Amino acid sequence: MMEVISTNTDSDNNTNKSTLKANKRPNEENIAYSKSKVHVQEANSGTLKYKNDYVKNALKNRYKVGDKGPYIVNLEGNKGNLGKVHRMAIGKWLLKSSMTCKDDILNIEVTGKNRMKIETNIAQAANELLKLEILKEKEISAYIPNFRIHCTGVIRDVDIDLEEGEILPELVAPVKPINIRRLTRKILNGGWDNCKNGQIPGEWQMFGKCRKVNHEECSNGKAL
Repeated sequence: MMEVISTNTDSDNNTNKSTLKANKRPNEENIAYSKSKVHVQEANSGTLKYKNDYVKNALKNRYKVGDKGPYIVNLEGNKGNLGKVHRMAIGKWLLKSSMTCKDDILNIEVTGKNRMKIETNIAQAANELLKLEILKEKEISAYIPNFRIHCTGVIRDVDIDLEEGEILPELVAPVKPINIRRLTRKILNGGWDNCKNGQIPGEWQMFGKCRKVNHEECSNGKAL
């Protein structure tokens, strides 16, 4: 094909070259575009699955007596674009619902394209929002984000010979940890702790020894 082009005049040569490039490159680009499109679709599918799984698991979350505020409940539309619904419309639905703690709702705020959050001043009101039939009828999922009731922090200088099963029962702190896990061996003497109430104590006491918690490495941690 290159030999044929070389026999033509300059104008024809340019034309034919352009034609060849136009005929050749789209196929390559289309293949690359198709591959990238597949990757994007796979990535979007994975992200959507992660979000769906997260919301599904978060639906089980409840505030307990003693949990400190703010008491936040997230709303997400099952069909998307909940953010287009006016906050007053949400408030109207709640007022007409069977909710007993309506006066304890402090604020309704749009936080994303398909997300709103409702803040209440007591845990009971937040938990009650999770069971409202009006939200289910409108195909809206209400849930408490994990970080509102759990928090993770890092404790350093932990004896590497201690097993996780030995450490958890011995930890003494204002907030009782619900789970612990040894970090990778790159941090030979570290471990993380998961606490309820979304709070991380300033220090732990274990086997008569105090250890501080690194709050800068916590996920939404609050020092006590």
